[in-house]
Order: sequence, then structure tokens, then C-alpha cells
Amino acid sequence: MLDIAGAAYYEHCASPPWNYLYGSGVRAAAAVSGLSAEICLHTYVDERNQEQLRLVTDSFGFQGKFEPTEQTVRFNYFHGLSVPTTHPAR
Repeated sequence: MLDIAGAAYYEHCASPPWNYLYGSGVRAAAAVSGLSAEICLHTYVDERNQEQLRLVTDSFGFQGKFEPTEQTVRFNYFHGLSVPTTHPAR
């Protein structure tokens, strides 16, 4: 079993258009998902977004262990190289 502890967060970019629940932890687990059948992402996500994140983990074929949090973090960018604003604010 390969355990990955990483972030799941919303990414909203105006140009190019992108608005998904993804994040660095999800990317890492997806990137290595073809290497092993036993990968588990450990991350925080609020209850209303757990189902959506479960669809992502299922589509890439890895497990997810979700710790509840009050609100899933959101990063807003104008473009991929701009400084993001975060919600909730730090």
C-alpha cells in the first residue's frame, strides 16, 4: 500500500477555464495510480464535497480516506502563473 498525504482543494482559473476539485495530493495519487493497485490518498474535505472527490478517486482507481473539515479550500487564479486568492482566507 502506498499512502499519500496531500491536499484536495478547488482550483478556479479564469484563463484557461478550469474549475475542479483537485489539488496537489489528488494529482500525486493520480500520477502514480497506474503503478500500483493499492494507493490511498489521505486528505481533508468538507462533507458536501466528499461525493465529488470520491468520483475522482474512483475514476483514477485509488482509495481515499477523507477527514472532515469545515470548508474545502478554494484557490482562485486569473491565469496559471498569477498569485491566487484563497478561500477561506488564511
